[in-house]
Amino acid sequence: MSNTKLSAGDAIEARCTKCRTNRKHFIIAISNEVPDKVQCDICEHQHKFKPAVTPKTLESKAAAKKEETRHKKTIVIAKNGKPCTRV
Repeated sequence: MSNTKLSAGDAIEARCTKCRTNRKHFIIAISNEVPDKVQCDICEHQHKFKPAVTPKTLESKAAAKKEETRHKKTIVIAKNGKPCTRV
């Protein structure tokens, strides 16, 4: 964060848990110079402060999920009634 002290009512970039995107929020509650509760400027939803997510973080999570699902095996019942695995 910057050198300026944050206080209630200040605007901050945060992740909205309802919109599921980075948005401008207003600080409602703060402790130890870290926002506790914020309100979204767009949907006005109040929630715990979640730092803004960078696109790089989203890409790495998507890549990890793709890698995880790639290694899962699907069990299929063949026409003869015996189970077989499909990769």
